[in-house]
Amino acid sequence: VYGGAGAIQGPLLAAELGINRVLVPSAPSVFCALGGLVSELSHDSMETVHGTDVDGAVVGSKFARLRGHAVEWLSRQVAAEHLISTTFECWAEMRYVGQSFQVDVRLPDKAVETGDLVALEEAFHREHERVYSHCDRTAPVEFVNLRVRVRGGMLIPEPSAPPMLKGGEAVKGMRSMRFQGKTYPDVRIYERALLSEDTTINGPAVIEQPEATIVVPPDYSAEVGAYGSIFMTRS
Repeated sequence: VYGGAGAIQGPLLAAELGINRVLVPSAPSVFCALGGLVSELSHDSMETVHGTDVDGAVVGSKFARLRGHAVEWLSRQVAAEHLISTTFECWAEMRYVGQSFQVDVRLPDKAVETGDLVALEEAFHREHERVYSHCDRTAPVEFVNLRVRVRGGMLIPEPSAPPMLKGGEAVKGMRSMRFQGKTYPDVRIYERALLSEDTTINGPAVIEQPEATIVVPPDYSAEVGAYGSIFMTRS
């Protein structure tokens, strides 16, 4: 679970769904932001080329221009040193003349580079057959849109345990809490940064950190794992 309040509701929701284990990462409130920083970048550059009067040279030149747009977009998103890979895919929306809907076709790179229109149309026939279980290689084919998709693989940092505070007691106090209509008068409150790996806490308990609160219900136990993650298991 993630989010500042996710670990409050997560165990209760998991119990309703019959899920017996809940994982709380070390920084749940910024978990989505972390994913946004390290997830793969992807962008489509597209140009309309509606019609049948398109030859291999035209297709090749348009894809070259779209690739340039894709490179420019990627350079605006992230510094090159943060990328571990860059890949390009050439796609086309194609259809038989008279069709109302086009088929999205992944085009062979070699056919795009050489402007091999026959191979490009054959890719459409195969995809049309895969989608609709038939094709007509004698029917004229038209292009609707050309698209270049660029993917940038991001450098993902090695996971590490958050720094532990020293010289303090993990239990910082007690408070009264109610779970499912029952009052628990002496529920322990823990400081997450003072919990060492392999520490086990039986619920009910509360684990606090500056940006999130973790509630361990009475029928759960919490164990501190590697990298500061907390695993809550329902008994």
